[in-house]
Amino acid sequence: MVRSPVTGEYYAAKEIELPSEANPMSLLRAAGRPENYASGSSNQVPFQPGGITEFATNAIENPAAVTDEGELCTVPDGFDRGLFEVAEAQVPEIADSFDLAAKYYGATEAVVGSEQGDLPVSDSVVDDDADEPRGEIDQMVVISQDQAQSARALQPEESVKKEWAHVIDVNAGFSNFHRLVPKLAREFPFELDVFQKRAVFHIERGDSVFVAAHTSAGKTVVAEYAVALSQMHMTKTIYTSPIKALSNQKFNDFTRAFGEDNVGILTGDVKIRPEAPCLIMTTEVLKNMLYRGADVLRDVEFVVFDECHYINDLERGVVWEEVIIMLPRHVSIILLSATVPNTKEFAEWVGRTKKRDIYVINTSRRPVPLEHYLYVGRNQ
Repeated sequence: MVRSPVTGEYYAAKEIELPSEANPMSLLRAAGRPENYASGSSNQVPFQPGGITEFATNAIENPAAVTDEGELCTVPDGFDRGLFEVAEAQVPEIADSFDLAAKYYGATEAVVGSEQGDLPVSDSVVDDDADEPRGEIDQMVVISQDQAQSARALQPEESVKKEWAHVIDVNAGFSNFHRLVPKLAREFPFELDVFQKRAVFHIERGDSVFVAAHTSAGKTVVAEYAVALSQMHMTKTIYTSPIKALSNQKFNDFTRAFGEDNVGILTGDVKIRPEAPCLIMTTEVLKNMLYRGADVLRDVEFVVFDECHYINDLERGVVWEEVIIMLPRHVSIILLSATVPNTKEFAEWVGRTKKRDIYVINTSRRPVPLEHYLYVGRNQ
């Protein structure tokens, strides 16, 4: 719409052509105002969440779900077949209706009765209390256990449930790490541990990882490498934490490691260098950016969730769920936590939600042992 510079009223409309595959939630949409680059705006809609694209394009990929102009669809979105086909749903004759029942209700014997109107159907599909043949669901209820096992044995391999989470055995070592990753994006003054090498290898491949290492094992090294790799790729990394105190600490640590111009922070009361390639923020701030469609998300390659076990919190856990669901498909997720007991189950939900493989990396021991001291008074 074209607004009059004098009266402020709309007096004309100007058409803007967009690519045919663009939609209001696509990354191809027009950018917002520069001042809303990091915070977004209520006038912008979120980007398309990763993992949902398949359902949106299913109607185009499935020819049976789309019919000619003016006709109804017989196959719903997300289904591979419908209950009836349009041509076979028409029943002009009684005999045709029993042929149709024999096909769709599993009747093994359907014949037309005498002139008196008796129309017997096979006993295998006749209900004791009703005159109508049983439906497909009713026959599934009365199927025997042997038949059910044989039916499961005949299922194709495609119907087997896909596993999205893959647990990495760190006890097997990683002797060929330097051959697979000859040049690191960031050099460290020490030799990386096996779990750190595994995480770095999968990050280099663009995979999502869940580092469930013990406290003081060195999970932050994985986050630092993601920041360095994104700088090499000229993209961005978002580092989230559950509390502002931890965000401030990581802001100081990353500033010393990568320089002041390369690290910014966004919390409820602090906003420093929002255009920096590495942004540190609380998870609630990232949630608001996702819902307000902040343009900074176009350039994000990695999102690090530190202390991701907060998803189990009764009051704030929903924030982590919403952020993981709303992240665009191109973003790789890096989860860090030391207190998640069901690591594979949690990673399976994340991978199934985003339709991406995720690699679970655990540690077998705590590298820095805990020592307990007891202080008592001299007179006791």
